[in-house]
Amino acid sequence: YKNTKRYVIYNSLDYSKIKPTSAEFKIELRKKLFAKPDLPVVVAVGRINLEKKINYLIEALSISKYQHEKDFNLLIIGDGPELETLKILAKKANIERNINFLGEIYGEEVFNYLSISNLSVIPGNVGLSAMHAMAVGIPVVSHDNFNIQMPEFEAIQDGVTGSFYEYKNINSLVTKIHYWIFENNDTRKTKRDCLNMIGTKYNIKYQLSVVKKCLQNLP
Repeated sequence: YKNTKRYVIYNSLDYSKIKPTSAEFKIELRKKLFAKPDLPVVVAVGRINLEKKINYLIEALSISKYQHEKDFNLLIIGDGPELETLKILAKKANIERNINFLGEIYGEEVFNYLSISNLSVIPGNVGLSAMHAMAVGIPVVSHDNFNIQMPEFEAIQDGVTGSFYEYKNINSLVTKIHYWIFENNDTRKTKRDCLNMIGTKYNIKYQLSVVKKCLQNLP
């Protein structure tokens, strides 16, 4: 097809359902979820299957905690065939106290848990979960093998709205996680950049404008 007949419509959510959360709410929710609520929180949202490679996150947490002596909490939201395997891996690595396997959460409640997180990581192919995270202003990390990535990876601007780690390299994943939760000195700018990405392309109003443009250009 010629470019004049091709229109790109980006993925989106109904962001009107996001409700502001207070600092007190966030503190209490962290206390409810983790033994050490003051640690940074890394979140993974989605179907718990082989494709998401959440086991990489388990290993990354173990490496960070015991090799680099940098501790963080891991919040895993979702269910799927690999969930029990992940719990076994966490127990073997002696990091189960750092992890909360929250299970399936639907609708606007997901944003409550995202709001207490510092970073979203999908070690496998990233999808709509990138939109979930950036909608509340948190950056996203996923892999750099763009030939197999989902289209939503385009929302990740390296060093701005997130990062890409070297595909299948867990030490690279650890490095990217450390940057965003320990080394990023301007979290307010990061939040603005993430919200701007969503506000520019990944929203219902933008989708509607693309549909209207397409219809207006029909012969």
